[in-house]
Amino acid sequence: MSLNKTEDLTQILKELKVGSILIKQKSHGEKYVRRFYLDEHEDFISYYQSEKIFAQPRRYYIREIDEVRAGFHALAFGQLLKQHNVHSDDEELAFSIFYNNYRDELHLMANDEQTRCKWILGLQYLIDLYAQKRQGHIIHDTNWILSHLRFGDKDKSNTITKLECQQLLADSLNVELPEDVFEKLFQETDKNGENILTPDEFINFFQVLARRIDLYEIMQKYVENGDEQTIETICMNINELLYFLRTVQNQSILTYSSKQFKDDFTIQPITKREQVQELINEFEPNIELQEKGLLSLDGFYLFDSQLCGDSNPEAFNRVLRSGCRVVEMDCYDGDDGQPIVTHGFTFVKPCLFESIIQFIKPTLFKASPYPVILSLENHCSISQQKEIARILKQILGNQLITAPITTKNSSVLPSPEDLKYKVLIRTVEHDSSDLCVFFETKSFRESDATKNLYFGSHSPSLSERELKQVCRSDPIGLMKQTQKCLLRMYPDGLRQD
Repeated sequence: MSLNKTEDLTQILKELKVGSILIKQKSHGEKYVRRFYLDEHEDFISYYQSEKIFAQPRRYYIREIDEVRAGFHALAFGQLLKQHNVHSDDEELAFSIFYNNYRDELHLMANDEQTRCKWILGLQYLIDLYAQKRQGHIIHDTNWILSHLRFGDKDKSNTITKLECQQLLADSLNVELPEDVFEKLFQETDKNGENILTPDEFINFFQVLARRIDLYEIMQKYVENGDEQTIETICMNINELLYFLRTVQNQSILTYSSKQFKDDFTIQPITKREQVQELINEFEPNIELQEKGLLSLDGFYLFDSQLCGDSNPEAFNRVLRSGCRVVEMDCYDGDDGQPIVTHGFTFVKPCLFESIIQFIKPTLFKASPYPVILSLENHCSISQQKEIARILKQILGNQLITAPITTKNSSVLPSPEDLKYKVLIRTVEHDSSDLCVFFETKSFRESDATKNLYFGSHSPSLSERELKQVCRSDPIGLMKQTQKCLLRMYPDGLRQD
């Protein structure tokens, strides 16, 4: 079943609003038959209340859904298969909904494949639609604004109280306003003085809140005829931006003395239009990999803190979908010869290394086609290191880089463009050495004499505290070092955020 026409999609959404019988599966084996439906405003899905007197059906808001996944590709379904609570023949009927930043899961079984397909297609369309609006900053779209009101309206009165509004701003929109500022905005838009906002009043409140009066007032000073322009129309041309960066911000920019020798650069003030253009140029994918700023997250497989909680492969999916291209795994020996991922010497519950690789494979290149680096902090025995290598090769196949790639300059790393849809391994030399092609883990060296011993294939590590020290003592030297190889920083062991 495919969505070739708008009529197909419209019909699917109509059918989802009518609802259909789905089986809600729990990981311990319990199941509940419910009639699930899509809300008429297309803000959430829910199910009709059971016969329990005080039962309150759960709402699963589209805005909170991270992914809809077909089949048994979730840990809960894996457990159900092992316990024989579901049969492998039923995989075409199963799908999972991940929400709340992959922290929560809903596992469902349809009565037939067509019903499952309608739910997956309909939900995916709504998720994509919401994402487009959010990315496009469509703060004037009244339907989008009203979806926030319905989300924050806990008593379902189609209005929002002052307390509900404050909670919505803090919990869902990540907006923290001083009490006096919030009170002023609320009173200005509460026309009836009843301490509640109607839908029209909430739209007005939201649009006033979204205006950056502070930026508008700054731009008015530096834009020609700024006093005559409204907050909706004001903009800076490149000459005005140059003047602002140079005279007000005292902004500086990196300047290279030669295109051939990019290790040789200085920090200079912005004085030319061309320098401003450099700041706003789009991403260039053909530059060598070591010249890219790569985000690496240590301990992101934890849904709680570094000291306690569960390791969960869905946490990897969460950061990969958000665009992270370097993911870290602390690997230890597990039972039955199977390596595990956990946070050493803590109360974190482990997860099988193989399970993580299986679950992240479909997500690796959803956000970007550019390479993913798996940084393995390897504490395994030789036999389980070999098992790690086997798992990576078997599951990732030809996506895994196992041999150097020929480039014009062998002294530098390939560019992201050269490594599209590829996975690279970062580890110490003796661990899975045939997989460690480009990123060999090395200790960080701060002295000038030892810095020159690094090659493009090396990847030094330093602690959060060391990085802060080097940033203060030798920022230019640190930046030059990152021109040669990728640098990894790991957080303080007791960090909780």
